[in-house]
This record gives sequence, structure tokens and C-alpha cells, in this order.
Amino acid sequence: MKKQWTIEHWMTKDPLMISVDCSVKKAFTIMEEKKIRHLLVVENQKLMGIVSDRDLRRPTAPEGGELDYFYRLDDTYEVQYVMTKQVKFVYNTDYIGKAAQIFKEERFGAIPVVDKDENVVGILSIYDILDAFSEAFSVFTALA
Repeated sequence: MKKQWTIEHWMTKDPLMISVDCSVKKAFTIMEEKKIRHLLVVENQKLMGIVSDRDLRRPTAPEGGELDYFYRLDDTYEVQYVMTKQVKFVYNTDYIGKAAQIFKEERFGAIPVVDKDENVVGILSIYDILDAFSEAFSVFTALA
């Protein structure tokens, strides 16, 4: 298979990463400023977890409340308490179809990408998967 169908071709390289002791308020602020929904949580380039904007939401919130009501915007509450710790990941050399299968089965919005030494090298989102399949469909259509 061609290299263009590996995850490395489609992933976002050098994703934004935070440490386990990052506050949920800071994580939320980063997501809002960068217009992203997931942050990788790392320690010495090793994946410790992933936190999504959904992880930062309160289980229940009053209708019509301020952002503080909907999100745990606290400087003293750390992401390590809300992040997903048992993180599935893919290798940068895996084919995009493997990631698509994981997204389908697990209903993920994003998945970390690691190299052979399991150092974080990227993140793959559902939108990256859609881009890959859009291109694959275009190639297939051109051959038909």
C-alpha cells in the first residue's frame, strides 16, 4: 500500500499537549483559543491520557447558565481527574483503515498517534478520517 494511506500522512503533527497537573480551566482556555476539542496529556513525551471538551463538562448544568455552570472551570482542579487514562492509540505507520475501524467501534472523536517507541507524534481526528476517505473515494471514482 502507498504511504499516503498511512496515518502519518493524515494526522496533525506536533499536537498541543498538556501535563497531568494542568488545570481544567487552562485546558478549556487552550481548547477555546485554538478551536480544538482534544488535548493529549503527556509526561516526557509518553502518553498519559487524553482530555476532550466533553470531559470538562459538568454532568448536569442549569439551563441557560454561564460557562462556569457548564464546565468545570477551576484553576485548582487538574485534568488528571477528568482525562481518559486507558487510552487507545495508533501507530504513525498503521494504515488509515485501522484507525477508521477503531473510530467506528469506539465512537471516538480523536485518537493519539505514537511512533514505534510509543512517543507521541500526532493526533488523528474523525475529520482527518473523512478527508482520507474523501480522497480515496475520489481516486476510486476516477478509476471507474
